[in-house]
Amino acid sequence: MNGIALAICLGFVVILSVVPGAWEIFQQSVQQTSSIMVCVVILVSIQNYRSEYRSRSLYLLRKHVVSNIIKVDRLQEETEQLLLNILPVHVAKQLKGGIRPEGTMAKKVPNSTILFASISNFSEFLNTVEYEEAMWILNDIICLFDELCDKYSVEKIKSNGPYYMAATGLEAQDSPLTAASNMARFALAMMGTLDRYNAEHKMNFQLKVGINSGSCVSGVIGKKKFSFDIWGDSVNVASRMESTNLPGRIQVTRDTNLLLKDKFNFQLRGFVVVKGKGEMQTYFLEGKLQSLPPSQGSFPSIPLQGGDK
Repeated sequence: MNGIALAICLGFVVILSVVPGAWEIFQQSVQQTSSIMVCVVILVSIQNYRSEYRSRSLYLLRKHVVSNIIKVDRLQEETEQLLLNILPVHVAKQLKGGIRPEGTMAKKVPNSTILFASISNFSEFLNTVEYEEAMWILNDIICLFDELCDKYSVEKIKSNGPYYMAATGLEAQDSPLTAASNMARFALAMMGTLDRYNAEHKMNFQLKVGINSGSCVSGVIGKKKFSFDIWGDSVNVASRMESTNLPGRIQVTRDTNLLLKDKFNFQLRGFVVVKGKGEMQTYFLEGKLQSLPPSQGSFPSIPLQGGDK
């Protein structure tokens, strides 16, 4: 095979040497072929560059689109979380899905337990420090209470200065006992949390808590700056339990006591005059039965008039 190739090459050289003008023709052919090859190489290079540029552009575009999708998903999650911080889960889902009757969105809650709480001596404290410092302290305490809501499955309704309102049983699957038990544990945890805050910061804040169990109506009203709220006689009574209470105590109605008497320790307070209801028998919640011994005696009946919130 190598001999044949060598013979062909030698024959080609002989032809170029013998045939007149063959060498010039060969040189011209080589030059033309070189020019064509150069053009081909340039065209191929241009095509390769365009293909690579297109591939890189598609890659960058795909990367940008994926990045934007991730950002949109993150913003959507943050928006949903913000909505859940404002509204209960079932209400947030309805609003997210566009389900909203004309004007209002409300439902009856048959097995709710409602809590009203206040830092009873915060107004006096407000007069002793700068307003900004007092707001920082109040915010710290309210945030601690907010964290307890998640722990005890409690729905915060709202806070207004040193006043705090919350409810349980707003979800359909909650039984009356579960709702009341979660709220009782939440109230006890509020007391313990404020005690620890007082010890750590050398404060002397006192908490008054009122609790009542019963039916209510929950929902959202309006189209702008809407907020979730609850209404009903049981809500008003819970508010009176706080306003007629003593500092440092958790006062509950007989309805709440009947639900929890086998699980928590109560002290009979007696009859308290409640605005719009007359005399009501109330109890002080002291703790879970397994953690606190039964209290001896009871407070005398105190004819206090509850104030409006």
